[in-house]
This record gives sequence, C-alpha cells and structure tokens, in this order.
Amino acid sequence: MLIGHEKIWSFLEQAFEQKKIPHAFLFAGGNKLGKRTLAFELAKKVLKEDVSHFQHPDFIFLGPGAEDSFSEEEKEKKKKKSLKSEIPISKIRELIWKFSLTPSLSPFKIAVIDEAHLMNLEAQNCLLKTLEEPKGNSVLFLVSEYPELLLTTLRSRCSLIKFYPVEKEKIKRYLREKKIEEKMSQAIVELSQGRPG
Repeated sequence: MLIGHEKIWSFLEQAFEQKKIPHAFLFAGGNKLGKRTLAFELAKKVLKEDVSHFQHPDFIFLGPGAEDSFSEEEKEKKKKKSLKSEIPISKIRELIWKFSLTPSLSPFKIAVIDEAHLMNLEAQNCLLKTLEEPKGNSVLFLVSEYPELLLTTLRSRCSLIKFYPVEKEKIKRYLREKKIEEKMSQAIVELSQGRPG
C-alpha cells in the first residue's frame, strides 16, 4: 500500500492515461520511502492486475525479491552471500529481450529495476543502448537510493523523480485506518522517520 507521494502518483497516472509518458524514469531517494511500492502500484493500475508475484506477461522486475528470475545456481550463490551482489549484464540482456516483445495483455510493457545502482558498468552500458533507441509503449522504472552511482549518460536518458520522507501525519492516518492502537501508532510514526516502505 502506498503512503504519501500523492503528487508523483497523480502526475504519473495522468501521463499514462494521456499516453504521454517518457520511456524511462529514475525514482531517486532514501531507503524505504516507497519508490518501489509506487512503481508496483502504478504497474498494477496500468496492467489491471497484481504484479507482486511477477506473473504478468507485460511486467518485468529485476531486483531483490525476484527470485523466480534467477537460475538455481544463482539462487545458491545468493544464499551464500550476505552482501548484496551486483546486477550483471546477463540479467539486463534478458530484461531487454523481454522488454522488446510486443505487450500481450496491456497497451504497455512495464519494467522495474530495483536497486539499479547495483548494475555493473557493462550492464549500465547495455541498458543505455536500449534507452537511446526506445521502442513502442515500453516504460522502464529505475529505482535507486544512490543514483550518483549510475552513469551520467544513463541518468540523462531518464526523467528524474525525487522522493522525500513522508509527513508524519500521513503515516499516522494510515495506521489509524488500519486500527493500530494510538500509543503503538505514535511509536511507529516516530521510528519510521518518514520512511513507510
């Protein structure tokens, strides 16, 4: 569930409705602000189906939690590593191939790369070529808390949308709607520091 960021949501929703949307966005901002949540909620609205299980043919997700997109060997490697690993060029090539296919159930094809700053240099250069020659109704969302780690040329091809901490009152209102006890709600609001993600 998305908390806050109403202006961003309204802008993107309108852009999709009018079919006047850039081919690539960079969602930048601190950790747990709701960047990925907003991308998922928008994809759900546009594709008219829940995309959180990565089953929709017109939705592609690359990032933490997309275990289905990894081979068994890669899953084992990920289990053994405690640190987050980089996103290799092979994953970007696979994403680009899927992205090049004509949408099957929707007017749009949507891809989300979470923690995009984990792409290695090869992967970023590979993605850059796709952004230089966008095709059809395809929209890419790069999500990152460290956008400065992305190539300047890659960033320049994306429409930048900055995310900021959510107002405490909005988080409190959400918790109230969920019937969270007032004392507990207040503690959660203070601990969240405007990061509801």
